[in-house]
Order: sequence, then C-alpha cells, then structure tokens
Amino acid sequence: MTIPWESPSVAGVPLTAEQMQPDTYIPAVATNTATGLQVAVDIGPQLRAAVQKAVNDAVAAHPIIGATAQKVLDNHERDDRTLMQSSILDLTVATVAALVTFVSPESDASGMLWLAAAVLASRTLIQAAIQRLLPEAA
Repeated sequence: MTIPWESPSVAGVPLTAEQMQPDTYIPAVATNTATGLQVAVDIGPQLRAAVQKAVNDAVAAHPIIGATAQKVLDNHERDDRTLMQSSILDLTVATVAALVTFVSPESDASGMLWLAAAVLASRTLIQAAIQRLLPEAA
C-alpha cells in the first residue's frame, strides 16, 4: 500500500485525486455472521438520522441521563449561544468606542463607534427576541 505522495506519476506529474485509485478494494457491505447475508452499507442522510434518533431515544429512556439532557439541552441552547456570541461582538465594539473616546474625545470616530455599538446592541436584542418568540423551524 502506498501513500498519496508516493503514488506513481505520469511523465513526472503527480496524479490528481480523481486519477488516484486505492491499492485494495474495501467493500462497503455489512455481513450478518449468523446467516451470512450481506447488505450494502449506505452512509447517507437516512442512516445518520436513524443513528441520531437511536442515540436520542437511548438517552431519553435513561431516568437520570434523560432528565439531565432535557434540562441542559433544551431548544434554547442554540439561541443562547447566538446571543452570547453577538454580545461579545457588541462589547468589543463598545470597548473600542470607549478607548477612542478616552484617547480623543473630540474625534468623529468616537461618535461613529458609539453609534455602531448601539446599532449592534439593538440588533442583538431584536435577534434574541425573535429567536425566543418564533417556534423552532422543523
């Protein structure tokens, strides 16, 4: 078995990813050891969804882990994360505005930075309110 950069080249030019072929064939099948039945494995969206559902069902069925997961992983986790990330941006702009105001109080830049901080903070509050009020998209 060779690694990609050791693969043969054509006239000194390395092969592209599309031209490279694996050294050995690895079948994408699952074999039932009891019956010998082979089934082709398709790692697609349906399989990922089935695995995720099985994990979620197993977690929900456990009395302690299921209750903890309900409290920790509620529907608003993503909303809270978005609010925190936006707030960090708002605080950064406000800090820069305060520093510019401290260094040069008469500067036009300080007024523009305070305006930008206010607009960003307003946007964050409106976004948080909309995310809390609208139902989750399915």
